[in-house]
Amino acid sequence: MGKNSPGPVWWWFTGGDKGIRSITNALNHNRHFMVLDTKKQIYLRIQGSETRFVEGLADSHNCRATKVLPPVYTDTLCGKRSTPQSINAHQRRCNACRRVRKNGQSASTQVATVEEAPEVAMPGVISSTDPRSGPVITVQGPSEHRSDDYAGLAADNRRTADELMGKAEYYMQVADYYDAMLKPTDAVTEAEALLKKAQDDEQAERDRQKAELDALIANGPPA
Repeated sequence: MGKNSPGPVWWWFTGGDKGIRSITNALNHNRHFMVLDTKKQIYLRIQGSETRFVEGLADSHNCRATKVLPPVYTDTLCGKRSTPQSINAHQRRCNACRRVRKNGQSASTQVATVEEAPEVAMPGVISSTDPRSGPVITVQGPSEHRSDDYAGLAADNRRTADELMGKAEYYMQVADYYDAMLKPTDAVTEAEALLKKAQDDEQAERDRQKAELDALIANGPPA
């Protein structure tokens, strides 16, 4: 890297499901450093000199790209990167993650716990309770079985996993609703796309009118 070359920066892509999916596929194909989030937003770490590439990628898929601070992220079972609030949703959908879980992971024999995040007030909303730690939510882990009781072990581990996933799904749905409160609605995104198209159409019409006017002036009045 040259002495004056900008270092890596983070970009936040936002847009519709289809646009973000296309951008994700393109970045995966070229092995860029990407952090998955929801269906309508992802993060990208790339050299600061690649601004034109980033903005062109966003424009070509009718999405937005905004420079942001580094997000918090963690590795998924399949080796990708995801924000903590979206990792469970990814690992439920991802076939590669399911294969890893099936082939290599076994549930803990101890009681599994999930600690609820502290209550956080939404911007502009006054919390009705004092800040506090959330309750600890417990799930009974697999019971003792004979070492050769494969059917019982499998069923008990699956029961533990199902209970954990059920609780995780609930909190994921709550988090998704909070996320949705911070993002433009589909109606706004579609309206912005229509406005951009209208502006492009208007410019094309102005260019046509200007070309005809120039031709008219160049030909001059009738003799």
